[in-house]
Parts: sequence; structure tokens; C-alpha cells
Amino acid sequence: YLTVEHLLLAILDTPKVREILRACGSDLSKLKQELKEHIDQSTPRLEEGEEREVQPTLGFQRVLQRAVFHVQSSGKKEVGVANVLVAIF
Repeated sequence: YLTVEHLLLAILDTPKVREILRACGSDLSKLKQELKEHIDQSTPRLEEGEEREVQPTLGFQRVLQRAVFHVQSSGKKEVGVANVLVAIF
């Protein structure tokens, strides 16, 4: 599965998200480590050699939809990582 936690972990490496989270007082290295641990402990993995499509969870899909709706309602044309971060929280 592709989860909201995977999405957050992926966008943590972008400068804009790092800037926003630092301004909020986040400990980015701790957040990253805890996300990795959570994903390792709670996300089922495919067996080696098993070929299936990775499926986004409903939460993952809803976060992206929320980000798109937010951008559309503000009159902008492009969804950025900051919009995704807002949609996650």
C-alpha cells in the first residue's frame, strides 16, 4: 500500500516543506525516523518476486483530492508540496 505516511516521508525532503515544518518547531530528523519506523511496522510488503500493483490507500487519495480542491478554490492552477502538506494536516 501507498499511505499518507509514505507521502509525508517523500515530501519531507523538499525545501519548502522543511522550511514550513521548521517554522512550526518540528524536529525533522525525529519525524523522518518515526515515519520510517511506522511504515516498517504497519505497512504490508510484497513478497520478493511477487508482482502486483502498489495501491494507494483511501487516505492517500483523499489527501491529494483535498490538495487539488484547495488549489482550485483559491484560483491557482498548480498543486505544490505546501498544498499537500496542508491537506495532510
